[in-house]
Amino acid sequence: MSAKLIKGQKFPQLEATDVFGKSVVLPSAESQHNLYIGFFRNATCPFCSLYTYQLAKRSAEFAEKGLRMVFIFEAKNQQIVNSAFLKDMEAVTLISDPTRGLYQQYGVDKSLIGMVRTMVKGQMKVKQQILEKEGINLPASEASATMPAEIILDKNGNVLKAHYSKDLDDRLGLAALEAYLPERQTAIK
Repeated sequence: MSAKLIKGQKFPQLEATDVFGKSVVLPSAESQHNLYIGFFRNATCPFCSLYTYQLAKRSAEFAEKGLRMVFIFEAKNQQIVNSAFLKDMEAVTLISDPTRGLYQQYGVDKSLIGMVRTMVKGQMKVKQQILEKEGINLPASEASATMPAEIILDKNGNVLKAHYSKDLDDRLGLAALEAYLPERQTAIK
């Protein structure tokens, strides 16, 4: 397991193939965008599904404002491609990593304590109901103790934010993500 990334660190190059067979190298040398990299559990996790659905609904807007998105799932290609909520995501790069090699490379851990903490909160059914209201019915979730992680890079590949979740419902959130849009960062400086 590699160490967790920290703010200011140069992001170690990620090389993978997306779910459609296209080669992906991050960060890209010619990138003019900030980059959001989300490490999620499997494509049937209600917590990850709801969050990625919310992100995906705004992914084109974020891309237009200079923030590209990459979602990495510990699921097989076919599970991701067949996922109801991941179908219309032209603005998002989707990567399958069922062996968790990328997770290990970037310090994304498993935590039984984090899973238990989430279950005690009782949010699983709530997340499933919200998705069902959106017309998304998930198959039974595969058991996984992986805690999600969210990494935001500037266009030069430096880590702006590294958020390693403490439980399954611990996320940066859309409002916090907006602070990393290039236009916002210029206004803050």
